[in-house]
Amino acid sequence: MNAPTRVIDPVTTEIIRCALLQAAEDMNTTLIRSAYTPTIYEAKDCAVALLDRDHHVLGQSSGLPIFLGNLEECTRATERMYGRAVWQEGDVWVLNDSYIRGTHLNDVTVYAPIHVGGELIGFAASRAHWIDMGSKDPGGSMDSTTIHQEGLRMGPLKIYDRGEPCVLTQDLIARQVRFPQPTLGDMRAQVACALTGGRRLAEIVERWGMDTLLAARDAIFDQTERLERERIAAIPDGVYEATGQLDNDGIDLGTPLHVTVRVTVDGDRMTMDVTDCADQATGPVNCGAAQTVAACRVGYKLLVSGEVPLNGGSFKPLDVLTRPGSMLAAVEPAACQYYYYSHLGLVIDLVVRALAPALPEKAAAASYGDSMIVQFTGVDPRTDKLFVSQEATVGGWGAWHAGDGETCLINNVNDSLPRQADEVEAWMARLKG
Repeated sequence: MNAPTRVIDPVTTEIIRCALLQAAEDMNTTLIRSAYTPTIYEAKDCAVALLDRDHHVLGQSSGLPIFLGNLEECTRATERMYGRAVWQEGDVWVLNDSYIRGTHLNDVTVYAPIHVGGELIGFAASRAHWIDMGSKDPGGSMDSTTIHQEGLRMGPLKIYDRGEPCVLTQDLIARQVRFPQPTLGDMRAQVACALTGGRRLAEIVERWGMDTLLAARDAIFDQTERLERERIAAIPDGVYEATGQLDNDGIDLGTPLHVTVRVTVDGDRMTMDVTDCADQATGPVNCGAAQTVAACRVGYKLLVSGEVPLNGGSFKPLDVLTRPGSMLAAVEPAACQYYYYSHLGLVIDLVVRALAPALPEKAAAASYGDSMIVQFTGVDPRTDKLFVSQEATVGGWGAWHAGDGETCLINNVNDSLPRQADEVEAWMARLKG
């Protein structure tokens, strides 16, 4: 952790904290209002983050929790591949490789470096679901057995170069997907989102100065890390474990796939070990390690520190161990398409189940097994053009100590559960008082 370059007072720190969070919310609003497809502007299948120049989260808006704290993996991976000098003012990048950033190819991350006075000061990133990536079936394949059946797979790739569109790259994307107009429209919405984040962070630097921003960042990260460690330290030391399984991978129907989550609490540190799980499967129930880390983080925030804002200090006391070649840390050519949430939801539920004996007042019963997508595709007789419609199914959430579970909700937004429980407790305390 960098030492603050100057002493900063708590009031200025809090003002800058709120400015960073509002910048992320502005990015999210830009994305949702500019998007072409209802998957983004209605279903909100997206998330945004504002990062510092060291790839730490400065602010992340409300969004899909399963993307929790892993957008920065895209900028880190790009820098690992091409070096620090790759970041040029006006560039915008795209990445959707499942093995780098975790989820299926339809979840596309668009990110841009932010410069002030020629100096790199941070990054703006968003991830959103594109309705089609040119897979063997429109919208995505439910029975793929290799990632090469799942559509266009992009490593770090420029779509804008020093402020100018990379026409050849964008043309390549358009030719690989079935719906080029809305796909490029959603891409440009993400570009607008990144540009909004760049302007907001530049405004913060111009108002308070880079030294003050760095001092506030370090103070915010220190405070958050301290709060996280306090929450972990309140849990009795020990090893907590839970095991579950998927019935199958959708292809090999007679083969269950087990997952064991082993949580070790040691003082003010926590380790989640998911190495004891099935090898990567034939069917599309696999994901890259970065997404498993995100799922463990969702389970952690559910139980341990749901009320503490997310930033670069949030997960410093938490380690996640994965095993390359397993379905939770898949490698090429494993399929990673639409069933990828089945095992991630299982991981989240197992984290909760493992820690339930230590945190009974926080734990909720498992939600329904999967928010499986119902997808319709065909030819519109009015236009003779292909269409695809995607709808997430809904189901019941488990009860917790403060009340019954909810019905008819999508289960991959369940990070609101502990906050609801806390609100119920506060309300009951006020009544008693």
